[in-house]
Amino acid sequence: MAIIDNGGKQANSWRTLTADEWIYIIFGRIKDNRIDLAGLGSVNGINGFILLPDDWGYTGVPFVSISKSGNIAWDPDNNVYYDPKGGMFANNRYTVAQWQQMEAHGAVFFPCAGFRSNGEPRINMGFGRYWTKTSDSSTAEKAYGIECHQREWNVKPMWRIIGQSVRLVQDVKAID
Repeated sequence: MAIIDNGGKQANSWRTLTADEWIYIIFGRIKDNRIDLAGLGSVNGINGFILLPDDWGYTGVPFVSISKSGNIAWDPDNNVYYDPKGGMFANNRYTVAQWQQMEAHGAVFFPCAGFRSNGEPRINMGFGRYWTKTSDSSTAEKAYGIECHQREWNVKPMWRIIGQSVRLVQDVKAID
């Protein structure tokens, strides 16, 4: 097993989130019946999705959450946000300097890096997919993934033959 150098040089210290963890992080941290800790936008012209920490309070750079974006609708049965007008990335456009301020306060950016299908890259800066570690129990050919594009943001089963991005995480250890 490869050891990630900045992970403390220990095997198994990094992992991929499960589908349930992604659903909680994106859709489950609700304050006052609003999803105010997640949004779509761009950093230096690259579209993606943005997650804020639970204790977000920074106001130095404006942020429009999914709840406050206006046209976004939520379908809880399918874990999907959708926008019939397709303008979800327009709300939060940041320069590198603005993003560095947000990142310093705990914001995380997931670029829409595209994906690979049938051996061909599908590089489209308005479309991104990230794998979870959760398999689809109905078929071995599918696993759950995050899908984010101009009109929709969801967690759903996807074919394993599609090449998608991953986001590695480490479990937090309490400091005594």
